[in-house]
Amino acid sequence: MRNLMRALLSVKFLPVPTLFVPLWAGVRGMPAWPFFLLDTLINLLWASSFLVIGYTIEREISTVPEDSAWIFCAALVVVFHVPLSRNYWKLRQSQGSSATVRQCQ
Repeated sequence: MRNLMRALLSVKFLPVPTLFVPLWAGVRGMPAWPFFLLDTLINLLWASSFLVIGYTIEREISTVPEDSAWIFCAALVVVFHVPLSRNYWKLRQSQGSSATVRQCQ
């Protein structure tokens, strides 16, 4: 039971294992009410950690000029779309070259 509690607490801050550890707790026979109570407390801790982090760095973020938000958004678009466009271009080139080979045969 103690290991289950540690596992529930530690995986809350990880994206993928947080999906599977509650199932593991059920398979291992953890009673429902202690699980719900522990999960509620861990969720409150998780949410309050984001509130504390946001409150502590609020002063740093508020000093950034508002115009830089547009630059940041544009940079995100470029960062995410350049690899996608490159992969799409490679795929189109590979399909085009294989289509050319098929026509010659």
